[in-house]
Amino acid sequence: MILLGIDIESSGLNKKKDRITEIGLALFDTDFKDPSCEYIPVEIFNKIIKEPDCPKIHPEAYELTHISKEMLDRWGIKPDKRFCEYLSSFINKADYIVAANGRAFDKVMLESFFKRYGTTFPDKIWIDTQKDIPYPQSCHHVNQTYLAGFFGTHNPMPHRSVTDVLMMMKLMGAYDANGLLFPLDTIIKNATAQKVCVRAVVSYDDRELAKSDKFKWDGDGSECGRAKTWFKEMNDFDYDSDNYPFKTEILPEKK
Repeated sequence: MILLGIDIESSGLNKKKDRITEIGLALFDTDFKDPSCEYIPVEIFNKIIKEPDCPKIHPEAYELTHISKEMLDRWGIKPDKRFCEYLSSFINKADYIVAANGRAFDKVMLESFFKRYGTTFPDKIWIDTQKDIPYPQSCHHVNQTYLAGFFGTHNPMPHRSVTDVLMMMKLMGAYDANGLLFPLDTIIKNATAQKVCVRAVVSYDDRELAKSDKFKWDGDGSECGRAKTWFKEMNDFDYDSDNYPFKTEILPEKK
């Protein structure tokens, strides 16, 4: 099986206005692993991108990536249709795309990026390492810095595209190494499952109950479609209202 790890950096988090500043890709053939059973990359690609309409880089983005306007001016390539076609040839080698929060962010940004240059992003199934890997209950966060520490490793250069991809795949590959973890077919089953967005119907005083069950707060409705809501996305086959000490409901799909 061929897996493609993808990570992008951007000028900010606004999926409509901000632009991609770096793209990192790494192909992994799951038939090849090192002695610790971690997946070995067979092809790696990384480029800093200078889109002509890139807005000012947000301070928070610079603080994480250290990609500055000066770096884009000196090292950024100007994307065009041929560049997108090259990326497509890379992506089309894969059976699945793997990304952290990829369906919600990277996929949306990349589809818009390809459209701006007159091409279409390849249609692939995405595995989201923040949602499709059933981490142990004692693992309380899914951001990569926390996960690296939880599993006893670290990313020497976080928040840069290709190093984040390699760290992400190292963590994912470790699942085959240590028994406690989960086979790839389980992860794929989760990635291809129908998703539901579940709302925790709790009062202000009971908000900690929802938080302890890993529901997230959506203040403006941008994530779940309903403002001021504690919500959690999950596989439809995992949802059972009897599992919670408070009332829950499935929210309609966000338009």
